[in-house]
Amino acid sequence: MPIPVKMPKLGLTMTEGTLVSWLVNEGDKIEKKQEIAEIETDKIVNQLSSPADGTLVRITAQEGDEIDVAETIAWILAEGESESDISTEGPDRSEISVATAISSEALPVEEKVTQQNEGSLEPWSDMRKAITRTVTHSAAVPQITLFTRASASRMMGLREVDRTIAYDDVIIFCVSRTLKEHPCLNSTYEEAGLRIHSQANVGLAIAMEEGLMIPVVKGACGLSLPEICEERKHLVDLVRSRSALTDELEGGTFSITNLGMFPVDRFTALLYPSQTGILSVGRIQQLAVSGDNGQIALAPFIELGLTLDHRVADGAAGAAFLKDLVDKIENLRLEDG
Repeated sequence: MPIPVKMPKLGLTMTEGTLVSWLVNEGDKIEKKQEIAEIETDKIVNQLSSPADGTLVRITAQEGDEIDVAETIAWILAEGESESDISTEGPDRSEISVATAISSEALPVEEKVTQQNEGSLEPWSDMRKAITRTVTHSAAVPQITLFTRASASRMMGLREVDRTIAYDDVIIFCVSRTLKEHPCLNSTYEEAGLRIHSQANVGLAIAMEEGLMIPVVKGACGLSLPEICEERKHLVDLVRSRSALTDELEGGTFSITNLGMFPVDRFTALLYPSQTGILSVGRIQQLAVSGDNGQIALAPFIELGLTLDHRVADGAAGAAFLKDLVDKIENLRLEDG
C-alpha cells in the first residue's frame, strides 16, 4: 500500500511548517530514515526523514509552501505498486493553490488598487506567527502577577569573583532550587488534575531579530551554578546560530524572561502555554535604604515579577515562592554552586 509523506508535528504548539527544500527528486529511490526534505518550523530548520523504503512520487508541496501538520506532501511506492494505487481524500495542494490564485484574480479592480495604496505589506515570519498563536493561547488562561524586589549585592559580588557567571545563571540556579520546595509551581494544568513534573526544566527567553526563542536548561535543580553557566552559554550559542534542535527548545516546566539589560524596571510576562509560572526580571537599580545607624544609603536591588496560572496557584502560593526565591538570591554563596 502506498505510504504518504506528511508534514510532521515537531513541537507541542506547531500547527504548520514551511517546506524549505526537497533533498531528493520525484521518481528517486529512497530508503527508510533517509533525509528527503528540510522543514522550517517557527523555531528551527529540521530534516524530514523518509518513513519507508521505496520510490518518491506525486510531490504536491513546493519549496516555500506553508503546510499544515499531517498534510500529505508526497507519496512513497513500494516495488510493484503504481500511482493508481494511491487513494487520497480532499483536494490536492495544487488545486488549492489554483483556487486561491483564481479567487485573488477575481477581486474588483478598485479593491486591488486600494490594497496596493495602503503601504507595503511585510509578511509575517513563521516565528512571528508562532508567537502570535502562543500569546493568544496564553491570554486565554486566567493569570495573576505578583511583584517584589531582592537585594542584588550577592549577585554582583559573584560577578566580581567570576565574570563568566551571568545574572541569568544565578536566577536559573535559585529558581530551580525554589521550585523544588514549591512543586505546585513546577506543573501543568490538565482537565483531569495537576501534573507535577519530576524535574525542573527552566526555559530562558532569548531575544532574536524575529522574536523570542526559549531554550531549556533541563534538570536545572541537579546542576551546580558553574554547570548551569556552561549549559546556558551552550544553548544561547545554538539559538543565536539557529542550530538548536527541537529537543533543546521543548520540555520546559517554568520560564524566565529578563529585560534587565534595558531601562525596564518591572514588567508583566505572559505564561508559556502548559506552564504554571514565569518569572520576569527587571534591571538592577540603586535604591535608598536605611542603614544600621539610621543614615540613608543607596543599595542595588533587582525587580522580580511572578506570573501564575490562577487555576493552579493563588496569590498566597506565589507570595510564598517569591519569599523563598528572594532569600536564595540574597544569601547565595559561591560555594553553594
